[in-house]
Amino acid sequence: MNYGCPRSIDQRWPRSMLATRRQARLVYVLCILASASMLLLAYSTSSRNSSGHLSKNTAELSPQVGNVAEENRVVSRNISEIKPKTSSINRDKTNSFILSSNKFQAPIYYNCSMVDTSSELLSMDVPRYNPKFRNPCWYEDLTDYDVYSDNKFSEYFHSVKSLFIKLTSHWKKKFAEESNPRRLRCLPYFFIAGQPKCGSTDLYKKLISHPDVMSPPIKECHWWGKNRYGWRSNYTMSQPFSHYIDLFDGVANDIETRSTGKGTSNIITGDASVSTLWDNDEWWRLKENCGQTEPKYTNADYVHHFLPNAKIIIILRDPVDRLWSDYLYFQKTSKSAYDFHMNAAKAISFHINCTQKYTLTACIYNRTLANLARVRLRIGIYYAYLENWLNIYPRDQFLVIRLEDYAVNTRNMMKNVFRFLKLRDLTKAEADFIIGQPVANPRRKGDKKYGTMHESTRKMLEDFYEPYNKRLALLLNDNQYMWKNKDRTSAGAGNVQKSRGPDVRSKRSGRYVSKRRQQLKQHNS
Repeated sequence: MNYGCPRSIDQRWPRSMLATRRQARLVYVLCILASASMLLLAYSTSSRNSSGHLSKNTAELSPQVGNVAEENRVVSRNISEIKPKTSSINRDKTNSFILSSNKFQAPIYYNCSMVDTSSELLSMDVPRYNPKFRNPCWYEDLTDYDVYSDNKFSEYFHSVKSLFIKLTSHWKKKFAEESNPRRLRCLPYFFIAGQPKCGSTDLYKKLISHPDVMSPPIKECHWWGKNRYGWRSNYTMSQPFSHYIDLFDGVANDIETRSTGKGTSNIITGDASVSTLWDNDEWWRLKENCGQTEPKYTNADYVHHFLPNAKIIIILRDPVDRLWSDYLYFQKTSKSAYDFHMNAAKAISFHINCTQKYTLTACIYNRTLANLARVRLRIGIYYAYLENWLNIYPRDQFLVIRLEDYAVNTRNMMKNVFRFLKLRDLTKAEADFIIGQPVANPRRKGDKKYGTMHESTRKMLEDFYEPYNKRLALLLNDNQYMWKNKDRTSAGAGNVQKSRGPDVRSKRSGRYVSKRRQQLKQHNS
């Protein structure tokens, strides 16, 4: 690595650039010294920042405590106690983490009395929704047809880019033809807010197949939990709320186009980002959390500010099976039942050490702690996230579903979902088409070779999740959420289609027929 230096003094630059051989020698020596300095700097930087897999983004190791010096010391002691001894993270004399030179660095405030701690989102005016539409929509003036030029979602998703190109052409035409052009804007009527690897993709695909449900260009934009902070851009550029609303412009245009003669519409749309329920890891970046050791507000507060009547759908499964499925899906290398066991044990140890000294909320919303192991243990603590949301929204605005029930009786579960969203009843042909769709996002073929987790791992995880499952069952007033005496052959296989029930499809004569219908035909004959 010579950074462009000539291989020798004789191999110098053209005479037009360097007049004499003495100048060539001088430039060569200076170039070698500069190269050596850069190598030493790179080596020292990597040594300081080497902390296992946590060195990927040292900025994330900055204290998640509202950017106050005293709280910095609290959390740094927490992390130093619960993480392995192989860490060499830089610390200053106050024992607080030193932020590396990254593209994004959270501002550090040592005196919160000097900081405006009002929430940007919670200070925004709520749109006046038009009562003619069931979906929360409103009209606003169109001041320019090129309204998506700075929306970064078009750079991350091809489907969003295609939609924005189409809509820009439509707005351009409308801008030229109308003297006072307006556009309809919408927000989601419902959320499929959680959880990952619990069947949310299959539920969403069947839900948007209803004639009165329209989908935005992407299922999961993850704006509330991640992208509002700039997750896709490595936190170099945040995504404003207007960019989130832009994602529903296509649906809004269709709602307006398909309105009845009276200008009303029953069409609805939703956001199926399953991070919305649980992902509040970036809370420490917000000025309203200055001086806090845990988030003052969560996604539930922000969503409720704009959408107090939102319908929240949560689909859950046995957290032990969820963790194994999540591990197989998100880990790309070195997967095995043994590796899963070791990382699960590590995650449990870190979590227990944290909760012995700090609140459960502070521990589950700490990404640094979560990244210490290769399993996402905290996502299975459903009780903590649901309790937070139920403190904001009334219970009748929630529909909580177990994947185990959904897998064995999809037809009835979808009827419950449609009824919860106050959608019209389907015809028999429409219902058969929706239920007959193949299962979405099943376990990948390459992951099937790993089989199941060790029984000792299952027992360890069941013991860990048991107290949280008991709290969840009490919260929902349903003992099924303790996941006791379940059929592991169906629920633990990691795929909806592995279950056996009246709505599991088998392909016969080019179309999908329910197993129960086949049994009835055989019985009648």
